[in-house]
Amino acid sequence: MDHQYRQRPPSARPGTRQQQSRPGTAATTQRRPKTAGRNSERPPSSSSSFGPVPPSRQMSAAPPTAARPQSRIGMVANSIISTAPPRGYSRAGSRIGTSAGVGVGVVTAFGNRPLNRSTTSMGQRPGTMSRQMIVHQLPLGTAAAQQRPITQQGVSGARASAMASRIGSRIGTAMGGGRMIADANYYIGLLHNKLNSLEVELGNLNTELDKAEKGRENLLAYEQRAEEQAQELKQLQGLLADYNLVRNIIKISYKANGIEEFVYEKYISLVIDRQNTHSDTNLRSLEAEADQAALANQKLMAEVEELFRERRVREEQLQELEQRTERLRTENNERMRVLEIEVKEEFEQVNTEVENLRNEMEKKKAELAELTKTKEEMDMALANSPLKRQTMLMEEQLQELRDKRAQIVSELQSEQTPEEQRDNFIQKIQKDNKEIGHMQEQLQEINERMAQAQEELQEFQNEFELLAGDKSEKFRELKTRGTQMDNFLDNFEESKRQIEGRIDALSRQIVRQLQLISLNCRHGEIVTNVTGLDESLLALGSSAVSADELQDLHVRLQEELITLKQNEALLRSELSSMKTKQTEINENIDKMSNIEEKKKEFRSQTRELQAKRDSLKEELNRLEAENERLLGQIKSEENRFGGGGYEMNRLRELKGRVEQMETERRQLDEKLTELRIKLDYGPSKQRALELRSEYNELLINSVFGLKQKSVATTR
Repeated sequence: MDHQYRQRPPSARPGTRQQQSRPGTAATTQRRPKTAGRNSERPPSSSSSFGPVPPSRQMSAAPPTAARPQSRIGMVANSIISTAPPRGYSRAGSRIGTSAGVGVGVVTAFGNRPLNRSTTSMGQRPGTMSRQMIVHQLPLGTAAAQQRPITQQGVSGARASAMASRIGSRIGTAMGGGRMIADANYYIGLLHNKLNSLEVELGNLNTELDKAEKGRENLLAYEQRAEEQAQELKQLQGLLADYNLVRNIIKISYKANGIEEFVYEKYISLVIDRQNTHSDTNLRSLEAEADQAALANQKLMAEVEELFRERRVREEQLQELEQRTERLRTENNERMRVLEIEVKEEFEQVNTEVENLRNEMEKKKAELAELTKTKEEMDMALANSPLKRQTMLMEEQLQELRDKRAQIVSELQSEQTPEEQRDNFIQKIQKDNKEIGHMQEQLQEINERMAQAQEELQEFQNEFELLAGDKSEKFRELKTRGTQMDNFLDNFEESKRQIEGRIDALSRQIVRQLQLISLNCRHGEIVTNVTGLDESLLALGSSAVSADELQDLHVRLQEELITLKQNEALLRSELSSMKTKQTEINENIDKMSNIEEKKKEFRSQTRELQAKRDSLKEELNRLEAENERLLGQIKSEENRFGGGGYEMNRLRELKGRVEQMETERRQLDEKLTELRIKLDYGPSKQRALELRSEYNELLINSVFGLKQKSVATTR
């Protein structure tokens, strides 16, 4: 029965005096000893101090009382306890039998009988003293009920009775308002109440969260709409600035097409800049851009006004020139009227010739432009190919020799007197002497330059040796190392065989010594001297070498073998690099071997270029003859007209243009000769051939040297 009651906290208050008093309570409490926890056990419930209680009195019910109004505590209790029994019942959830007046045991909230509640010998639980108090209706407000202590099983006296009286139902034991059992259902009910309140709070929070989500969605929609409106506002501001610019441009009155195109281009550029501006620029940047656009508009207006002024000035000048030309034309017409018919006919002929000459000059200009273009292309081709330059120089030299030959032949064929021949010969000797002197001066100058260049080269070599001394030493070291490696590679197989033979001999010797040591160990006679061995062991062959020395020798040979393997790997890598270099040299030699085919190609190209040059020379000679003819005609016309009139001024202008073209032609000829001199690749060709021959000699010498070294090493 101990586990039926839960322990009440020590802060339980005594019951109030509002409980209804029942008769017989004070007497019963005086006769019944006080209980304090489990220190004193109750007397049997079937007997009292007056004797055994009859069963009829034990199960007698108390008279019914009126139900009291429920308070908040009662509501909580009703929510906790599923079925509240009437005040006539002795215990919450208990049931009182009616047969034979015997009371039935207590039923718990789970509907079962307590496990440790043993039955009495009567078969049923006898009535307790509390039932007798219920029958006698003892008053609960007496001092005995108030002084009843709280038990350790969680049962309180006055507080439980007060709560029961407030609730209006009897909760607890048979005492009625004096006791109340607070079992698991009570706390489960409290937890349910807490859960209900938490669910209500969660519902409120969910509603608030839904409202906040809706507000946030609305806020995002409003922000997006505000951004769209701001973007629209920016675009409209840009359009407004563009329209203002167009309005300012339209206000300006102009007629020139060039100015219209200029303003239109400016407008288009401003519109493109406006469209290319970043969409995230704020209003301040737009205002700054608007100010810049206004300044640009002002500058543009100033430029347009300046252009208008210049146009007006030009128009005025043009009008003046037109008036002047009209005046001159009228004067010429009047002069032509005054002149005779023959002069008029000559003048008309001259005008037609001038027109023809003008047309021919335009044609010649076009031809000259084409010739200059072809000349530039040929110059580029000559600059890119040294063989073409060489062929051109050789052709020039050949032409000079042909001219000299023709001159000599003409001199031989000419029929002159001996005196004339002597004079010509003397003149030729003098000319040759002058040329020889000039050539000697040039040779002396060239020698001086060569000496100066040699001095500079010597100084450079000295400085280079000072700067690159370490590099040269390293180069020599590498060269010596290369020769050593070549020798090693040549003798590698033989040295390898020798070392392998030595290793085999030493390994056999080591095996033999180990066999001797094992034999001595078997005999159990380990000696420090090799001379103390048996004759049978000596017959097998022994040496004066100890086992430690043999072990050291074996380790040393292993180390040497490892170093030899490393050297072999290095030599193999260097040999592969040398093989790659040799392949590169062979490829270069193959390229050099194809020079004959290239020579044939260059010869064919030189023939084509020579044919083109001859055709160009013929065309140039024809143009020069035509130009001289035109100059002669112009001079004759000038002499005829005496250098006056408008047409003569035009003729002078044409003459100046022709002279300018002549000077340009001379300059082009000079440039052509300079380019021919610069593009002489004869010395470079000779130098290349010399280097090739030296390279071949070096290769042959190196091959012979390697063969001689290999023969010497084999010997």
